Amino acid sequence: MQITAKSLKNVKEFKDHENVSFLFDTQGVYGLISVHKGNQNTPCFGSTRIRSYDSFLDGLTDALRLSKMMTYKLALARLPYGGGSAVLFHPPGEPLREDVASTQWFFKKYGKDLLKTPYFFTGADTGMTTSAFNNIAECSEQILGKRLDPIKFTGIGIISSLKECLLAYYGTEELNNRTILVEGLGKLGCTLIEHLYSKTKRIIGIDTSDSQCKKALARFPNIEIIKPEDKFKEKVDVYCPCAYGPSITKSNINLINTDIIIGAANCQLESDDLALDLYEKNILYAPDYVVNSGGAIAVIHEYRTPAIQEEHVYPQVFDIRNTLKTIIADSSMSNIPPLEVANKYAIQRIGKLSVH
Repeated sequence: MQITAKSLKNVKEFKDHENVSFLFDTQGVYGLISVHKGNQNTPCFGSTRIRSYDSFLDGLTDALRLSKMMTYKLALARLPYGGGSAVLFHPPGEPLREDVASTQWFFKKYGKDLLKTPYFFTGADTGMTTSAFNNIAECSEQILGKRLDPIKFTGIGIISSLKECLLAYYGTEELNNRTILVEGLGKLGCTLIEHLYSKTKRIIGIDTSDSQCKKALARFPNIEIIKPEDKFKEKVDVYCPCAYGPSITKSNINLINTDIIIGAANCQLESDDLALDLYEKNILYAPDYVVNSGGAIAVIHEYRTPAIQEEHVYPQVFDIRNTLKTIIADSSMSNIPPLEVANKYAIQRIGKLSVH
C-alpha cells in the first residue's frame, strides 16, 4: 500500500499524531518513526521494534498505536514528554544474520537516520538483539538503555503491580496458591518468571518458538510448557501477556479463562473496546501502559542524568503500584473499566505536563 501525506490522514490511528517519518534505503521503505507528541522543545520517547508484518499498513498501524500509548504511559508516570515509536520491517521468513555486513549496515543506517528526527529518543523493543542495539548505538546518541536495564525495571514494576491486583481481587497479595500463565518466554517473560518462580504454586509457559521454550525450561525446570492453542483450556488465576500483541482479540475474548490479566507486552488489546468486555466478565485487566512503564521510567532517568545510579530509579518505579491502586479504586467506584479510568487520567495529565 502506498502511503502519502494525504492518505496518512485517513488512517484511523494517525489521529492526534504530530508526524510519521519514513526511512528509505536502496530497496525502498525499510522502517518508520511515528511521533504522537513531541517537537524541538519537548523530546519524545519510545521503543524501536524489528518485526515482520503482513502488510506495510499493519506495520504503520502498530507504530501509531505504540506511539500514542507511549504518550499515555509517560503522562501517568508524571514525565513531561511525548510518545513516539519506531518500526523496522523484517522480511517475513528471512532470519536476521547478525554476523553479515549487510545486516550491520542496516542497523547502522537506522542509527544515522535517527538524527533526522533529533527529538526522538529510543530504546530496544521486541526483535532487537544486543548486536543490533550496539550497531545502532554506535551511530546515534539517541538510543537509550546503555547504563540502566529497562527490562529489569519493567519486571519490577509489573511484579509490584501484580501484588496490587491480587490484593484488589482476592483480598491478599499472597502468591503461593496461585497459578500463573506467562505468554512469551523472551527476556520480559522470563524476567517475570524469575520473580515468581519460587513463590507460586504453578507457572505455565507458552511461546510460539520451540527454542525459547527450551531455553526457559533449562532455566526454570519446574514450569509447564503447553501449546499456544491450549492457553485458555484451563482456568488460571493470572494471565501475563509478554509476547507480540494483541493477545486479547475479538475472536478469543470469550475463551479467556482467568481472573487477572497483567503483563509486559504493549498494546495487549486488539481494541480498547475489549476492556469493557473483560470488565463485564469480572476479569481485572491492569492497563498495560500503566504497569509496564518501569523500563520507560529508567531510560528517561538515563536521558536526564547519564551517570544516574539504579537506586535513584526505584522510588518512581515502585510508585507504579500506587497509580494502579488509584485506577482500580476509581474503576470500582465509577463502575467503568480500569483502562477507561487510565485513559481519562492520561488525557488530563497530558495537558498539565505540556507535552506540546
